[in-house]
Amino acid sequence: MKNAFLIILLFTTSIAFSQYSQVRFKEGTFENGMLYPIAISPGLPEVSERINTHLQKQISDLKASDFCIGQYGYVQKGDIIQIHIFCNCIDFSESQNRYYIYNVDNGKSETNMGIIDERKIKKFSVFLLNKVKVHTEINNTELTEIQTNSIKSNQLNAFKMILSKDGINLWLDESWGEKALYISWEELKVFMRYS
Repeated sequence: MKNAFLIILLFTTSIAFSQYSQVRFKEGTFENGMLYPIAISPGLPEVSERINTHLQKQISDLKASDFCIGQYGYVQKGDIIQIHIFCNCIDFSESQNRYYIYNVDNGKSETNMGIIDERKIKKFSVFLLNKVKVHTEINNTELTEIQTNSIKSNQLNAFKMILSKDGINLWLDESWGEKALYISWEELKVFMRYS
């Protein structure tokens, strides 16, 4: 009985340690009225500090503006979190959506490719090009040679990527059209570094 208890204890402890850090947020407000997120990573203050320091540099123009309004949200998948900031400042010609990706284990800024296992990049590249081909055929758009080469060499980094609860949405540029290329987490899990 004692051995069974120890095995259960070890199993539940290993599950707890294998879980990724959950980042929480509290709101901050600049003097001009703009709300912004302040990351809190329980038990990992250095992670919170890295995320907040980088994010403050990225949104320093919002702080400097005379008047700004905005909101923020986030999506976390495994050890990656994407922070979305929607903002409109008096000196902007139109509202902006900004997206920042961080690793929740170390607080470092990530590229879009940060979600992909480095050992699976070649297979992922083929998968992505096939998804792009189908998407462009369905939506009656054509890729230029420059766009195709950009996707081949940069993979996800060629796109504006937005994480959602069920997958990712990708836009290439203005010629891409209004409809995003959607790829579900289920499709991506074979390529992801934390699936």
